[in-house]
Formats: sequence, C-alpha cells, structure tokens
Amino acid sequence: MTPDIDPAAVPADPTIEELQSRAMRLAIGAAALTLVLAVYARSQDLLRTDEPLRSANGRIFWVIAILSAMGFGFVVSRMSNERSRSGIANVAANSAILPGIIVLSMFQFVAWDSRIVIVVSAPLLAGASVFAAVIVRHYLLSGDHAVHRGARLVQSALTGGAAFLAISITRGWMADVVFTFVTIFGVSGLLLYQAFDGIRAFAVRRVAYAVVGGMVVAELAVTLRYWPATGWFGGAILATVFVVLMLIVDAILTHRVSTELMARNIGIGTCVCAVLAFLAR
Repeated sequence: MTPDIDPAAVPADPTIEELQSRAMRLAIGAAALTLVLAVYARSQDLLRTDEPLRSANGRIFWVIAILSAMGFGFVVSRMSNERSRSGIANVAANSAILPGIIVLSMFQFVAWDSRIVIVVSAPLLAGASVFAAVIVRHYLLSGDHAVHRGARLVQSALTGGAAFLAISITRGWMADVVFTFVTIFGVSGLLLYQAFDGIRAFAVRRVAYAVVGGMVVAELAVTLRYWPATGWFGGAILATVFVVLMLIVDAILTHRVSTELMARNIGIGTCVCAVLAFLAR
C-alpha cells in the first residue's frame, strides 16, 4: 500500500494564477535556451555526420546542450510544488523528466537542422510544450476525476511527441550501435516512467515496466539501423511501438487490461507501422 501523505508535510496547492505564472516562466526559459543554442548551432554549421560528443566538431555545443538540459530539469524540479490529493506519493524530480527531455530534443533538432525556419520555430515549440507539460502534470496529480482523463491524454500526446522527435534525430546521427542503443534506451525508459505519474502503483513496478519498454524500443532501433529508411520514418515506427507499449502498460497498472484491449492496441500499432514501412520504401 502507498503510505498516506500528511497534508501538513507538503506545500499547499498553487492557485491557477501561480501555476500559470510558474509554467510561463519555465516556458520562456525553455524558449530562450533553445534560441541561444539554435543560433550557436547555426554559426557552427554542425553536420549530421558529426556524432554527438565523440566528434571534435560540435563537441562544445553538445556539452553545453547536455548541461543546459540538466540545469533546466533541476530548475523545474525545484519549482515544482506538487502534491496529490489522491494520496499517491510523488517525487519532485519526476516533474523534470518530460520538460528536460523536451528541451534536450529541441537542442538535438536545432543541431540536426539549423535552417532559419527551425531557428525561429523550435524555441516556440519548446516553450509551448514545456508550458503544457507543467500545467497538465498539475491536473494529472490533482485527484480531480473531472479533468484526469483529459490530462492523461494530453500528457500521453506530449510524451509520444517527445519520444518521436528524440528517437528520430538520434537515429539520424551517424552514430555507432552503442550510442544509439544507450540514448534511445535512456530516453524511452525515462519517458515511460514519467508517463505513469498519477497512477497507484509501486515504484518498483513502474521502474520495471520502464526498463523493459526502453529495452524493447532500443533493441528495435538497433535492428532498424540495417534498414535504409529515413530518420523520420524509422523514428515514427519506433515512436508507434513506444506509444503502444505506453498504452498497454497504462492499462496493466490501472487494472483495465484485457485481451480485447491488447489486441486492439497491437493491431492498430501494427497497421500504422506497416503503412510507415510502405511509405519509407
């Protein structure tokens, strides 16, 4: 059983105005960081053949990008003022996972494609995504059943989008098997773990499902290295597998799993992957 939370031991829930103000400050910070790194990446003219951190060209960019993403995640966790009326214990650091991966994915994006349209649009997308992630997490943990379903759908969409962008671009780099496997495993595992926030489940079960899911996506990513498809199509297939795993595990943890649900999710995922594979020929 999850231990009860002493209301006096946690901060009071923020008002809507406070929540929106906090989310806006974080969104502006994400947009500003992305813009600065986008301008820097454009000035460096990074190549898609430059393997992150290992290639001499752009190494400074990647050190700055990784440290900036970690710093941003730390700020998000410190600014988090969450509590769960549903009695589910939460770790403030969990709140940093989705925003942190969103900005890191945007850093990858502007390094991978530094055209002026990307330099302008990526900061806006980063800011809007972080704003939505902060707001939706509050409602996801609020215990208000009237908004929980909608919050879960938005969080799943944000998680799937972040997975698609991060996985697609990771495949796009001319990197070796170890880099591809470790990066995609880490991103997929972390995103799966935070995707189940607000669900009554032991932490060890969430970790186990996240590890297994991350392994499945990473193993498939390594296999797809030998298939001559563009990064976006291959990434879309991996993101589809990721979303199917996320939906199935969510159903398991919330005790809604059934043979019909499993068959429906796997069937739809298989059809989407087949269409993507056909288009990628």
